[in-house]
Amino acid sequence: MNMQCYAFCMDIIESGLFNSEMTHPEYEIHHRRDDLLDYRPKEAAEAIELHYHEFYEVYFFISGSVTYLVENKTYHLSAGDILFMSPMELHQPLFTKSQGIYERIVLWIEPNKLAALSSGEVSFFDCFRQSWDNTDAHLYHVEGEAFSEILKMLDDLARTSRKKDAYEKMTADALLTLLLLRFHKLTGRASAAFDKRRMSVAVANCVDYINLHLADDLSLDVLSKECFISKQHLLRTFKEAMGFSVHQYIQKKRLLAAKTLMLQGASPKEASERCGFSDYSVFYRAYRKEYQKSPTQ
Repeated sequence: MNMQCYAFCMDIIESGLFNSEMTHPEYEIHHRRDDLLDYRPKEAAEAIELHYHEFYEVYFFISGSVTYLVENKTYHLSAGDILFMSPMELHQPLFTKSQGIYERIVLWIEPNKLAALSSGEVSFFDCFRQSWDNTDAHLYHVEGEAFSEILKMLDDLARTSRKKDAYEKMTADALLTLLLLRFHKLTGRASAAFDKRRMSVAVANCVDYINLHLADDLSLDVLSKECFISKQHLLRTFKEAMGFSVHQYIQKKRLLAAKTLMLQGASPKEASERCGFSDYSVFYRAYRKEYQKSPTQ
């Protein structure tokens, strides 16, 4: 089924595992295909760390042996799986020792573009809202005709969006709208299950607690009590599971939340206070270190 597609899409397939920044002001789509032999587990873990984007991401998995971590949820992917990830959500692909071709399509969309294409009755933010509501619905699955249909729509969009003239830009916007409508219909149904086996229940619950209480006291004493785990065990298992220390994770999430509030009109001081920073100077220094610019910039 997949090979029928390659005849018309090989010219737009890219290669390479990398954390690229979005350069287009509205959306980008990338069809990538690599040999897993080039990305052994240790090297792959170093190549792609736990990271986040400031835009929405749709990740369409075609082939390979990949496990995908999104915040505290672990998804063991199979062909036809689609992940919907929101801004601020930390995520990371993890590779096994299996050989084979790793192929996927990623679609990145800026919030303003998603809003512009939505209507009063159909909000494309709903495709991603499930994860905001903590209902464990990042991942959906398609197969058969639905797999072929979505794969062709993604490749048509990838091909058309690379062209520069006004006609093709309007065509690409129409294709993106049709694709989002397809996703909206898909995500209105049931989601696939997820797996927390990569981390302990206590650490998974700790991540949930942190995200729900960013403005509150998140000291080790509080977290160990709320998550029923000793401080020493929490420090060790959290770093093993997430790749960040507890303090680093909390700070990254608070900075992301503050950045979002400022983009919505809050002042830097107000945003820092609402996100758990009791001292503005601490927030200012942390923000400059994380984003290489001041909060007012």
